[in-house]
Amino acid sequence: YTMFVKAGLQDSYLSLVIPSMVSGFGIFMMKQHMESIPNELIEAARIDGSNEFQIFHKQILPLSKNGISAIAIFQFLWVWEDYLWPYLMIDSEAKQLLAVGLTTFNGRYTTDYGGLFAATSISILPVILVYVIFQRRFVAGAVFLGMFDDNIRQIQEDNPIPLIFTDSYSSVRKIINVGIDDYEGGRLAARHFLEMGHTRLAFIGPRALGNGLVMHRLQGFCACLREAGVVLSQDQIVNFEDENPQELLRRLCCGENPVTGIFTTADSCAQDLYFAASRIGLKIPEDLSIIGFDDLPGSARMVPPLTTVRQDVFKKAAGAWELL
Repeated sequence: YTMFVKAGLQDSYLSLVIPSMVSGFGIFMMKQHMESIPNELIEAARIDGSNEFQIFHKQILPLSKNGISAIAIFQFLWVWEDYLWPYLMIDSEAKQLLAVGLTTFNGRYTTDYGGLFAATSISILPVILVYVIFQRRFVAGAVFLGMFDDNIRQIQEDNPIPLIFTDSYSSVRKIINVGIDDYEGGRLAARHFLEMGHTRLAFIGPRALGNGLVMHRLQGFCACLREAGVVLSQDQIVNFEDENPQELLRRLCCGENPVTGIFTTADSCAQDLYFAASRIGLKIPEDLSIIGFDDLPGSARMVPPLTTVRQDVFKKAAGAWELL
């Protein structure tokens, strides 16, 4: 307040406009919103030759429209309904805002209810207008990735809107799930190993081996191997997060019957195994072959390029969006 008075902005609309131009909440909210945008989209744009400005203008900004709309609504309502700051900064009755002006209908002993109700009705009109403009940006549906049954039940109870789930193998009835054939993906990995002559194999996945997505890939992998007479022991089905990658590879690949091929449930896991293998002196593919899953943008740039089971995440996302 003192700064604005010394700057000569007392009784000026600039004293109201300037503070409302920047919102700490808006900055925080947009930061969180933009961080939720998948890095794969940004990496794909870079591979296509887009510079940072083009990525922001053509990728980030269009995906942030809902966040911007939400901030616009919140900021408008906060400024429109603000009472204290306009009351402190505006002295002239002719310049005073409606939120402050409504108090003038309340006298010391009487209240002009007719005028108060009429003015209140007028004050609601801009709020209705903002709602009409931005109503399409309000949440009319939601897409969730990789949920468990307990999460799905809670989400359904808390959100009476259309819901689409992706990669969510669930016993909960009446859900719409968009995914790929993870079982067949596991079979493809096993078939490739067998065609390359590998029979001493291992499966490495995250701690959530009970996750339907991971289990379907494991089941498809094991089923194809069994058809060829290859059976994985429990020691060959490993939780990646329970053991240091270097120690894990030493245990699997440096014993009497070393594993020569590893199937992982994600390319990110395969990248960690590549690094660990180089640290302990294992050469890929001479000593160890690794197959990932997803075909992330960076997989082709690994040395040597990672063999991976590709899924079209863009097509899956588009399918979920169309169902909404």
